[in-house]
Amino acid sequence: MHYYATRGEITVERILFTFYLVDWKSSLIGDKQISTVNWRKFNESFLSSLSESLELAKIGKKVYKFEKEIKNITPKEKAIVDEILSITSKLTEIEMMKLVMSTFPMTSSKEDVDLDLSNKAQEYKDEYDYIQ
Repeated sequence: MHYYATRGEITVERILFTFYLVDWKSSLIGDKQISTVNWRKFNESFLSSLSESLELAKIGKKVYKFEKEIKNITPKEKAIVDEILSITSKLTEIEMMKLVMSTFPMTSSKEDVDLDLSNKAQEYKDEYDYIQ
């Protein structure tokens, strides 16, 4: 039996989902990710490299707890982080997973490939006439 976290509970998966959504939103708005994570799609799921995942788990918990210790981000990037945190704080882990899996990079990419979110954002904008 797999354990799924409840709404608001912090897990490594929840942190990864949140950072992915922040990077995807940032790519849509600013044409680049906030993080330097190399996102990858594996068998209908995604994950960054293990070392990056562990690093995010160490620093991400502070971000998720709404502590204002994020350094070296612009006000625009901070607004993106705050928006994603506001949305994801209301979701269960399963709801977050469904949200992540419904994003354009996930639905438009084959399995076992790197997800270049900046390129996927441009592809999405071209295909769907995205207006910010």
